[in-house]
Amino acid sequence: MAPGWANLSATLLRGGGVLAGLFLLWVGFVTGGFFLLLTGFLGALALIGGWLLGGLMTRESWYERPNARPLSIVLVIGFPLMLVAVAQFAGPLLTPPPNLAACYSGTLARGEERHEPLAVDPRIDSMVFRLVIHDVTGGALRYFVADANGESVWSGRPDIAGTYESDQIESHGGQWMVNLIAEAEQSTYQLEWTATTADGQSGVPHCP
Repeated sequence: MAPGWANLSATLLRGGGVLAGLFLLWVGFVTGGFFLLLTGFLGALALIGGWLLGGLMTRESWYERPNARPLSIVLVIGFPLMLVAVAQFAGPLLTPPPNLAACYSGTLARGEERHEPLAVDPRIDSMVFRLVIHDVTGGALRYFVADANGESVWSGRPDIAGTYESDQIESHGGQWMVNLIAEAEQSTYQLEWTATTADGQSGVPHCP
């Protein structure tokens, strides 16, 4: 029969591993899946590692050791610290750099629409949209950008060719949507998206 301190250590390791694993998986989904590979790896490590270490605590070959009790305390305290250390090492490997630019171009006839999803990384701090209308005949080209909450953050309805640029838009992570609706006989356009991270990295759109 394992002593009380061994059972307590096993409970803390197993319970802590389950809670940490589920929390990490939840964080991965809440951030729009951008960090799901990292949080999924850490969550699996927390679940499996916590369960295996908890099982070790209740083995007679472990708790009969002279130094088993202090070592158990070290493992209970050190296991979450180990997860933090692994996250620091694995983060750059399992988290790809954020996409900081995009370009959409084409020609729309009257009544045609284009709706492009735009995955905005949580690490992005701000962004700018720039619409270049090369030609618009017999009407207007309506556009609007909706953020992850479905709210329009930039919109317009120009009926002449030209360049239209947004102000700096504060960013928040999630799935945004770029919408273009042709109310003209023909509209030829190029829409660029450029983002900047908090540490000053900026993207350059590569348009055809």
